Amino acid sequence: MSIIASHDLLRQGLRSSQPVVVDWRWYYHLPALAFWALALPLLGVVKRNRHRQAWAILIAPLVVIVASRMLTSLLSVPSGPAEGFAMFLTTLATAWTIVWLLGPWLADVRGGAAFLIAVAVMSCVGLLSYLACYGLAYDKSLPRLATWYTLAVFGLLLPMLLARRSCRKVYSQPRFMAWLLLWTGLATTGCMLLLCATALITIAAARGSVADIFTVALPVCAVIGVVSAIALYLFNLPFMVVAFRTDFYRERLLRVLRLKEPADEGPRLPGSAGEAAETA
Repeated sequence: MSIIASHDLLRQGLRSSQPVVVDWRWYYHLPALAFWALALPLLGVVKRNRHRQAWAILIAPLVVIVASRMLTSLLSVPSGPAEGFAMFLTTLATAWTIVWLLGPWLADVRGGAAFLIAVAVMSCVGLLSYLACYGLAYDKSLPRLATWYTLAVFGLLLPMLLARRSCRKVYSQPRFMAWLLLWTGLATTGCMLLLCATALITIAAARGSVADIFTVALPVCAVIGVVSAIALYLFNLPFMVVAFRTDFYRERLLRVLRLKEPADEGPRLPGSAGEAAETA
């Protein structure tokens, strides 16, 4: 690959540098391509994933990634930010897919411990993604990426936990999705405002001015939080559709969240958790 820098010097015309040849190998892309493979071994390692319906969860991250590519193309986003956005969503989708595939193990521990394990798993996936892109070098975008990724992790996990608490007595798919929408908005916006307030207090302590910064910045952060909540809900929607449309993942969702399956729900998988509970 040859790189040439050029600049228009007005009266002196266009000036170009000497071409610089960069040796670029096809396998330099392998870390990003191999990142997808993180979820695949769990289809065999976790015994309860050895079912053909377990592969259905891979539809969800595929939908997310294709939709993100279409969105950046539609909005004519420059290639640099578009690639960064795509990598961010790929990382988040891979991490969320891994959490779904680890469902049988998460169901065997209590809710608080399962939540912490899920946070740890998604954080490790985020760290591996950063290492795949930047290696051990520190990049100035790391604090921003870590902040947004942490917000996304809690914006996915907290609403699921809170929606579960809201549906303990009466559960149905529409009711769960309605509560999930509400809690995604409240949790994501709340985390955004908390993060913003912490940053503003630090800035205000240095400048000695608090009121004017808060009155301007907090409403802006609230709007960003609402937009982020909508984006996260739409991000999670393909995963929930897969869970509701397949017996395999519907059973898994109910078992992990410890919700009671409605009597009029569709047929269960042979040997599933719900059937075992009725037999007991």
